[in-house]
Amino acid sequence: MIELRLTYQRRPVKTVQFDQEEMVIGRDADCAIPIDNIGISRRHASIERFGEFYLLKDLGSENGTYIRGRRVKFYCLNDEDEICISNYSLFFRRVGGESTFDSETAGAAGAREKNLEVTMPLDVREMDRMQMERSSAVTGYLKFLNPSGREDTFTLLKSTVFFGSHRKSDFVCPGWFLLGKHAVVVRDEFGFRVISLNPKKLIRVNGKEVDEYRLKDTDKFVVGTRVFEFHFGVPTK
Repeated sequence: MIELRLTYQRRPVKTVQFDQEEMVIGRDADCAIPIDNIGISRRHASIERFGEFYLLKDLGSENGTYIRGRRVKFYCLNDEDEICISNYSLFFRRVGGESTFDSETAGAAGAREKNLEVTMPLDVREMDRMQMERSSAVTGYLKFLNPSGREDTFTLLKSTVFFGSHRKSDFVCPGWFLLGKHAVVVRDEFGFRVISLNPKKLIRVNGKEVDEYRLKDTDKFVVGTRVFEFHFGVPTK
């Protein structure tokens, strides 16, 4: 079960607990977390459960979904992560107990515009300026063999990098019983974590099976038949 605490300009709006596979955030009243504001798309973002992990996904929104100042398409959530959508924030954490709903009045929490068909675009530079306060300066890259057998590098600029059998994964990995998105490397303010998205077939880091591991310099991890070596910093050549 997870809890999402919604705030508007740092003022509390409501706290919601969920125990379901997927929940959608958006302006549409049918969303699991409806936010009636013209800066938010009708179906803005979703949170999907993969075993013990929760994946945030932007649903092609007009104004974007941000984590620590970076606009993200996919992001594996950690406890106390702040999801920024327009002038709203959702604070994520895992909880136990029964599913409950608790609403706290926030006063005038922004203009309410009913039945609008168009999302009001925000100034992109202003959104980026607001969000960059939480940006991360951590850098890293992967070494690996490309399909021709030559060593190559990949700089980890995105918040999430996916590995799996699907051709739309960042790295397509051959191997038996691999999911389309089988593993993910997640960038946070402290560094990088590699996470298995399939509890039935774990990834291997330095020869040991793990479901989650915080990467250290020169660590090697295997997804399917592909081997990746992690390094902090940027490639030297």
